[in-house]
Amino acid sequence: MFPHKNHFQMMSTSYRHLTINEREKIMILLAQGKKQAEIAKALDVAPAPFLAS
Repeated sequence: MFPHKNHFQMMSTSYRHLTINEREKIMILLAQGKKQAEIAKALDVAPAPFLAS
C-alpha cells in the first residue's frame, strides 16, 4: 500500500508537553507582541499546535 516500508514512521508526528521555561518564554514573547509563527520558530516547534498546550 505504501511506497516505502517505513512510510508510517516517516509521516507520524511526535508530541510532547511544553516545559515551564518554554511556557514562560511564550508568555514573554506574546507580551512583546510576537506572532505565533515567530514564537514557534524561537521554540523550535510547529507553529499551529503549540498554543493549544
